[in-house]
Amino acid sequence: MNDFQVFGIDGSNGVWIGGPCNGITLMFLFAIFVIAYPGNIKNKFWYVPLGILIVHTINIARIIALALIAKYDYTYLDFNHTYTFTFLAYSAVFGLWMIWVNKLSGTTLSEK
Repeated sequence: MNDFQVFGIDGSNGVWIGGPCNGITLMFLFAIFVIAYPGNIKNKFWYVPLGILIVHTINIARIIALALIAKYDYTYLDFNHTYTFTFLAYSAVFGLWMIWVNKLSGTTLSEK
C-alpha cells in the first residue's frame, strides 16, 4: 500500500505528501500543549478546534507553496521543505500556544 499522495500542478512533477508531512503531528502537538496547560476548560473546547483548523490551513498553504516551487524552480524545493516551511509551521504552533498561555488560559509562564 502506498503511504504517499501526490499533489501538483499540470506540467510539474508535483510534490509527494507522506505521513509525516500531512500536518497531523503538528495538530496533535498543538492540542496536547493546550490540553496539558492549565486553563479554562470552556476556552479549551473552542480554542483547540480553532487552532487545529489554523494549523491545517497553514499546512495546506505549505503544500500549495511547495507545489508552486516544484513547478517553477525545483532546485529550491528541498531547502524550503526542510527548513523554511518546517520553521514556519512550528513557529505557528508555538505562536498559537503562546496566545493560549498569555491571553486565554488565565495564567502566564512566569506564574509557573
